[in-house]
Amino acid sequence: MAYLVMTLRALVAGVFLVSFVGKVRSREAFTGFAGSVRRIGRVPRRFATPVAVGVIAVESGIVVLTAVPATGMVGLVSAGVVLTVFAIALATALRRGAAEPCRCFGVREEPIAWRHVVRNIVLAACALGGAALTPGVEGASIQPAAVPLCLLVAAAFVGVVAGLDDLMFLFR
Repeated sequence: MAYLVMTLRALVAGVFLVSFVGKVRSREAFTGFAGSVRRIGRVPRRFATPVAVGVIAVESGIVVLTAVPATGMVGLVSAGVVLTVFAIALATALRRGAAEPCRCFGVREEPIAWRHVVRNIVLAACALGGAALTPGVEGASIQPAAVPLCLLVAAAFVGVVAGLDDLMFLFR
């Protein structure tokens, strides 16, 4: 179970890291994200940038909390809560007919869809599942050779999550 928890922590930290980098890598990426916050979340224009900065700050905090062993459980629980809030926000926007790009991972133009809600629910379940398993594995012995494997598996899933829209395009 310790390896599963390690993999889930790496997955969650990786997804939030890719999301963070995608939003702050350029002025265009940040501006696009702030605009999507305004349109999808119906945030007034004057609050869109502060809310976008807040989301980015929370995401970076989750990366750090999840990556540090002493705070891993707090990071996973925080990620689970944030991902649930994101899923609810996207579902609410979809129910009212929004067709805006989410900009969850940067400058992508793909409009929000139910797959984004499902993605966030699955990630929230991974985060909360990892948090639930954490107390049972604290202090467990970990073989150093297994660490790269756990990170590799997590990185593969991060790639699938971050590239979900591109993968879906291939199957159309």
